[in-house]
Amino acid sequence: MSALRDACKGAEPLHSLLVFYLDREGLFGMADPIPRRDSPPYRLSLRAILAYFVALAVVATAVAVGTVAFIHSRSTVKRLSTEVFEMEAEYTNARVLEYSSGARHMLALNTELLRDGIVDQDSLEALGNHFIHVVRANPRLSSSGFGHPNGEAMWVSSDTSGQLQVHAYRRDAEGSMMRQSYRVQGSSEWTLETEEPSDYDGRVRPWFLSARSAPDHEPVWTEPYLFFPDNVPGMSLVQEVQNADGEFVGITFVDFELRFLSRALLDFQNDRPGAQSVVFDDAGTVLAHTRPNSTSQPNAQGDMQMVTLDTHVEPLVRRLSSELGLPASARRIHASGPRDITINAVRYVVVVLPSNLLRERTRLDWNVAVIVPEAVIVEGVRRQGLYSVGIGVVIFLGFLVTTVGIARRMTNSFYGFFDEMQRLAALDLQEPSRQDTRILEVHSLGRNLDQMRNGLRSFGRYVSSALVRELVRNGIEAQPGGQDQELTVLFTDVVGFTTISEGLQPQRLAEKLSHNLEETSRIVHRHKGTVDKYIGDSVMAFWNAPNPVADHAIQACTATLEILARIDESAASESPLWPIRIGINTTVALVGNLGSSSRLDYTAIGDGVNLASRIEGINKVYGTRALIGETTKRAVDDVILTRPIDHVVVKGQSRPEPIHELVALRSQATPQQRALAEQTTRALEHYRAARWEQARNAYIRCLKIAPKDLPAALFITRCEERLRDNHEASPQDSTEDPVADR
Repeated sequence: MSALRDACKGAEPLHSLLVFYLDREGLFGMADPIPRRDSPPYRLSLRAILAYFVALAVVATAVAVGTVAFIHSRSTVKRLSTEVFEMEAEYTNARVLEYSSGARHMLALNTELLRDGIVDQDSLEALGNHFIHVVRANPRLSSSGFGHPNGEAMWVSSDTSGQLQVHAYRRDAEGSMMRQSYRVQGSSEWTLETEEPSDYDGRVRPWFLSARSAPDHEPVWTEPYLFFPDNVPGMSLVQEVQNADGEFVGITFVDFELRFLSRALLDFQNDRPGAQSVVFDDAGTVLAHTRPNSTSQPNAQGDMQMVTLDTHVEPLVRRLSSELGLPASARRIHASGPRDITINAVRYVVVVLPSNLLRERTRLDWNVAVIVPEAVIVEGVRRQGLYSVGIGVVIFLGFLVTTVGIARRMTNSFYGFFDEMQRLAALDLQEPSRQDTRILEVHSLGRNLDQMRNGLRSFGRYVSSALVRELVRNGIEAQPGGQDQELTVLFTDVVGFTTISEGLQPQRLAEKLSHNLEETSRIVHRHKGTVDKYIGDSVMAFWNAPNPVADHAIQACTATLEILARIDESAASESPLWPIRIGINTTVALVGNLGSSSRLDYTAIGDGVNLASRIEGINKVYGTRALIGETTKRAVDDVILTRPIDHVVVKGQSRPEPIHELVALRSQATPQQRALAEQTTRALEHYRAARWEQARNAYIRCLKIAPKDLPAALFITRCEERLRDNHEASPQDSTEDPVADR
């Protein structure tokens, strides 16, 4: 761009205009040439930058929002889950209270009926029928019965299917304990199923001992123990029975197995895979678990006993004791909230709820622990997160596609602008094929480029666009000075321009002149020439600078023939071109930026350049249209057909210069043109040898080939003058003819 700015200094009035547009668009600050799609690897395209940052913003926003939402949702879900687990524990407590409430009423009824003798305590049948009615009326009870002071006992139990059985342990005549088991059928029919000896003694059973040790003969709950003979964990509500005289007559009891708690916990686990629940007392004894058969196990002697937290088969339950310090820490854990434990890389949430189960005079403190995998708790959150991620991905892809589309439109516009600026830098001012856009900044940039193009188009009318284009393309810095360079220089001049201008209005004259100069310049440009300047109606052009042209002489002569052909073609049109004369010379000249530091002109100077101008003027003497110098003739002789015209000594030179007329391309020359060229060559040889008679005859033969050949007519006249004057001058004397002194 610096070369363009400096090159513009040759046209000072337009220099400010160009600088204004280029500086306003920031082009002088850009690299030269303007970067295009093949940018260096470390640069990113606007499309990639927009897509990257929009994608980054969307992803960062989604991650931030998703993370906050997930953490908040996870916390909320854990809190709500804890509340649900506490409700489960409360439900367990409620079930225990529900069972125990019915047990108290039945126990009070049993005590009253036995004390008053309404139920005969010594009659197995009376006791059995009574307790059958009690168990049937209270299906939540596992069993209800009576124990005698001598260790005998009987009770009625209900299995899981609702089948009632009567169990009796009585001594025979020898005092041995016998076990009898009856299946109850119908309302009161008993069927004996089993009768066998037994070592059972009710006096050592927990229910008997608890009742006997109760103060004031009040009802009391036993500690959990294994029911005989099935070793099922359970509890009993017991009370000592006395007759009207205050004598101890036995113990009545109602039982319920703790398996109902395990079943309730199992229902809880079914809804939460991997979850476990355990009910334990303050001593750490496991009362119920989601695995009902895990609450008892044989000891070292093979006897069944209830398990504790630290001896349970489930590792999670054992961790409650070893890691959380249960049961001692139950109330503290409940107060501080859920705890987390990890086993085999699986994280679990533990909720502990102490439960105060009321009994008649004491508080039996049980605890419910719920252990749930954290993944189960947050599964809904995870699913929601995945769903949100899916929606986010869709939205992200939508944003990305939209952004890429917008970026593509913008970058395509910018690339188009880059191409336009590249062309503007070379003064290629053709209108671009550009699509309008709704993006204000892009539209404004395009509008400014259009304004810049219009200004440069006006500027280009003062400075040769081709010249500046070549300067920019070759990176030539416009500084005063130049270098010697072989050039082919061309001058043109309109024939009879003074007469033409007198007959036209100024505006019409300007239009016609511009049309002629435009046609000439266009052909020169097409043949790689540089239009140096317009001098009135004349054109100065040269080849091989600033851009090298290997066959510059041939290109100049070919352009000349095309210009003449174009003039001939336009003769019959509505706007014919004016006839012109052309002079061409190939020479070594000084070419470069000539002038002052404030105003430069890229041009060529030298004797050879002046000779080209003189040769153009000599056309007027010989009636020719295009003459070339000897050096040009030698350079194009293999391609261009020429014919010699004369040897002339132009003004400012002392050495005669052969001049030749351009005829045609050798490949396109007609037989008549070839014959005329050969005949003219022989005629000039006679003329140069002062053989006037032979020369005249030779030129007469030229007229026979081309009757309107003006050079032949001129030389016939010259020969006749010398014959008439009997002039015997040397061959060089012909060059001193005044007509050659220009």
